Amino acid sequence: MTKKLNKNKQSKNTEIPYDFIATSKVVRIMFDPATADILAVLIYKHKYWEEEGKLEPYKGKIGFYISYSDIKEETGFSENIIKKRIKQLKKAGLIETAQQGLGKPNYYYLDINYIHEYIKDNEPAYEKWRLDVRNENAVPSVENSKKVESYLSGSEENDFQEYQNSPTTKNKNTKNKITNNLTNPINGVIEEDDLYDKQSELEDLIEKLKSIENAYPIEEEDYRQCINQIYDCLKAIVPKFKGFTMSEEDSKLIENMGRTSLYSPHMAGKITTNAKKIIRGDMESRFGSLLVGVSNMIHENEVRYS
Repeated sequence: MTKKLNKNKQSKNTEIPYDFIATSKVVRIMFDPATADILAVLIYKHKYWEEEGKLEPYKGKIGFYISYSDIKEETGFSENIIKKRIKQLKKAGLIETAQQGLGKPNYYYLDINYIHEYIKDNEPAYEKWRLDVRNENAVPSVENSKKVESYLSGSEENDFQEYQNSPTTKNKNTKNKITNNLTNPINGVIEEDDLYDKQSELEDLIEKLKSIENAYPIEEEDYRQCINQIYDCLKAIVPKFKGFTMSEEDSKLIENMGRTSLYSPHMAGKITTNAKKIIRGDMESRFGSLLVGVSNMIHENEVRYS
């Protein structure tokens, strides 16, 4: 009997051979799950080296070194995805980085208090999103009752996640089904890495549009060319939009993105999320669906900082 008790006591003290990353739900919604996971790893590393008294000075900052391969080992994401998410976090002001040199790990500086403030400031946006999700699923319709939806940690998207069913597309021009795997070339679905390349390209184009918008006088030719480039980028995110022509309403929606102080990664991330929904058949296959919610984000940002 004693041996059995000792065995049970020992089993309780045995560590579970799995590691977990505690991510912020607010960051997951404001950006995406991959960005939240990578930020969580950087916060963990910062706190660990701080407790060990081994944060190092570099160019007037106190931080730590970590390589892309180390972040990949912690998260499972490809280096391509990690680089894009690091870029998003830098644009949002949540982290600062510096390159030591070729072949050496990058230096990272985190202002933990600023990150906490960012999360606190965006909690209302998260709560609104959470209530919207709850209301959407409160009374499921008969036609949607057979759909299987998977949510991880309250998030609607995940770089590893594959939805279980293959809902039919709402595009009346095709009878094909859109599978939930974003890497299916048969149905004209963009590859996952290509999707994030387009998201990064879109961020850069929005920033370019903002810079043209803020210049005086505005170079009208450059301005219209940039709007056309953004429209072409948006069409490329959803291959079935290839033959679409920009309407006046589409142009105004794009112009609004250049006139707001809202972070470009926030808008590009929302558009990418909408693109995935369109590809899965969960949103109507029209160009305007790509920008659903972006106008609200712009308005809420302007109200917040007005």
